[in-house]
Amino acid sequence: MSRKPAGTDVAVLLVEDDKTIADLYTLGLGSKGYRVLVASSGDQALKTMTTQHPDIVLLDQQLGGLNGLEVLARVTAEEPPGLTDIPVVIFSNWADDDLARRGRQLGAVDCVLKADVTPSMVATLIPMWIARWRRERPGN
Repeated sequence: MSRKPAGTDVAVLLVEDDKTIADLYTLGLGSKGYRVLVASSGDQALKTMTTQHPDIVLLDQQLGGLNGLEVLARVTAEEPPGLTDIPVVIFSNWADDDLARRGRQLGAVDCVLKADVTPSMVATLIPMWIARWRRERPGN
């Protein structure tokens, strides 16, 4: 009997403007059964969230156009509407306590330093982040 990979049927939106990192995580998460969508800008992230409605978003801070916190602020403010039910993880190379604090204030589930994790580690964290978000989000 074959087991389904852990991430099967889970869509992850990776918002990353570095193609090398995007490719690494697309391959790594894809090998664990996740369906990976990639957006390379904040504007593209909002459009993809609206049209594809992923199960979770891994959101870089440094992006062209809107930065990660600006994207998260728009999601929280429902601009566009209907995205507040998608958990967001700040996924950045900025080791900044203020970024983590501001991200959590805007509703991020977590803030992760990319240099501290691998795609395999992130694959194991995704179900935990989704579960935590479902428990802790406002209105539950």
